[in-house]
Amino acid sequence: MNDMKQVQLNPDCRFICLKCGKEDSLSLNFHCKACNGLIACDYPDTAFSIDMRYSGIWRFHKILPILFHPFYDCTETPLIPLVEGEGILYGKNEGVLPSISTKYRQCVMSVPSLIALGCKEVTLVSSGNTGSSYMYWANQVQGALRVHIFASTLHAQRLYFTNPYATVHVAENNLSAADEACMEFSKKEHIFYEGGFFNPFRREGLKTSYLESLLRMDWDVDVFIQAVSSGMGIIGFHSLVKLLYKQGFIKKIPKIVCVQQDTCQPMCLSYTEGADEIIESYIPEDPVGSAKAILRSNPKKSYPYVKQVVDETKGCFCMVTQDEIEHSFNFLAKKYVNACHTSAATVAAFEKLKNTGWIQPGDRCVAMLTGGLYHGQDL
Repeated sequence: MNDMKQVQLNPDCRFICLKCGKEDSLSLNFHCKACNGLIACDYPDTAFSIDMRYSGIWRFHKILPILFHPFYDCTETPLIPLVEGEGILYGKNEGVLPSISTKYRQCVMSVPSLIALGCKEVTLVSSGNTGSSYMYWANQVQGALRVHIFASTLHAQRLYFTNPYATVHVAENNLSAADEACMEFSKKEHIFYEGGFFNPFRREGLKTSYLESLLRMDWDVDVFIQAVSSGMGIIGFHSLVKLLYKQGFIKKIPKIVCVQQDTCQPMCLSYTEGADEIIESYIPEDPVGSAKAILRSNPKKSYPYVKQVVDETKGCFCMVTQDEIEHSFNFLAKKYVNACHTSAATVAAFEKLKNTGWIQPGDRCVAMLTGGLYHGQDL
């Protein structure tokens, strides 16, 4: 599949630092050279429009980091009505994607972008969904990009799509140990560290689920609800809605709700304290919980950026209990929606915020159902 190496970067896409505003060309440097801040993709000279010659994500090619390539595609996922009445809730069902989660979207942009920038091998740390999606795409590109996935003993059980182009490295204990092992391996073997939260190409893929939702909701959404671990999708969401608002597609910036579970909620607790940084005492050492995809316990580096988005959109952080998650999981099952417990957490947050009055009567809300079940198991 030599044509996969012919992917071209979008010449209208630039890197911009979300901290100091400095612009740069696309590269494998995912931190600002001036201030070490978070890099995002920007399209400063692009008038966005939907190109109906294409389907799926390629309708939005004007604000994607690579030029059209039919091999890297992602079909539109269903937007399902879940609750009607005083508060209106739709669910964006990402569990139907080939890797059973929304992380398929991040890889459909990240993998070809990395290849286009000359990368042939990467390392990364995963609690399950991202690793599985990278493994899926490593097999699709047949060696054009090889991946090394580092995971804890617990999370390694959630990695699927085994193939010759993906190697799983199991670190004992927790994801922090996997992080350390990954960085050490990258330095020793001189293999590019994929960047995780700091990889802007991931976020460019993830933002397309919000864009599809807004399109189907006639550009009118009051609240998006997203379960968060590091919160990388939140940053992609914010970049997108600011562009759409500036160019007149939406009349208001939707609020964002970031959801965590009671057994692993360092962002929620730190935000409640009014902290600009994660409070160390709120970081659980070996977290457990039914929403397995959001058990990354230390979002220290990402929290300040996620908090800024929540503040600017007038959103909130919301903690849900295991019982609330299970109740919503059963609710979705009765609706015949293939959704994991992390997806169910967003529906639980909707119910909680509606009952407290934070979600107002008539609010049009979208719960991001980020993953489904694979052979009956949470990814």
